[in-house]
Amino acid sequence: MNAAPTSAEILERIQHVQADTAGVMEAARWVEWILANRFRAEGTGIHSRVSAAQHRLAGELVADLRYLASVRNDFAHNPLAEVRQPDRFVQTAKRAVRSLLETPTEEPQLLQRRGPAGVRSAPRTRFVVAVAGFWAVVAIAVWLYGQVRAGGVGAERVSDVPQDRAAAVTPAADRTLPQPPRAVARTAEALPVRPGASAARHRSAAEPDAALGPVRPEAPADDATLSTEELRKLKASL
Repeated sequence: MNAAPTSAEILERIQHVQADTAGVMEAARWVEWILANRFRAEGTGIHSRVSAAQHRLAGELVADLRYLASVRNDFAHNPLAEVRQPDRFVQTAKRAVRSLLETPTEEPQLLQRRGPAGVRSAPRTRFVVAVAGFWAVVAIAVWLYGQVRAGGVGAERVSDVPQDRAAAVTPAADRTLPQPPRAVARTAEALPVRPGASAARHRSAAEPDAALGPVRPEAPADDATLSTEELRKLKASL
């Protein structure tokens, strides 16, 4: 099993890269190897591996890697392809490989930002705080809604309501409604009449008029017991 090349060996080999088909393929092979082995970037080519690891790479380095990937794809799909700017390609290949080897991999960067357990604390803390705040707001809203439904919040007391609104606030069961006149008449008719009460009432009413003349015969209290003939005689005497 062959040992992995060191950074010095890779830099030594990249120094002899030329702007031809062999040089383009050599530079692309080393770039893809470094991305896959040092940065654990997954993909099927330079573009996809750069996309997987670009959050750990500098912007200028990402641009150089995209350029090398484009040149490599041109040579892979076109046998007659040529490097339009040979000097630019050679300088970009050397600079990109050196920058990849000098850029810290994921492990050192994460160890500086992670806690003792090896977990990123800042993003998780923000997420936990956001979730806790959301559920706290939901709980407060549910509690307020229950209080409003139960009358605990915003309920008006009858003593604090103006007089013109007291009737609307007081329950209907507590209001005293006046008795209809018809019901009072029926109650008076249901009461029994004592004998002689009607004659005494008529005598007391007729006594102030005794000086004016003779008192006319008094009609019976209950006209319903008189016959038709008696009623005719009574009207004639009046």
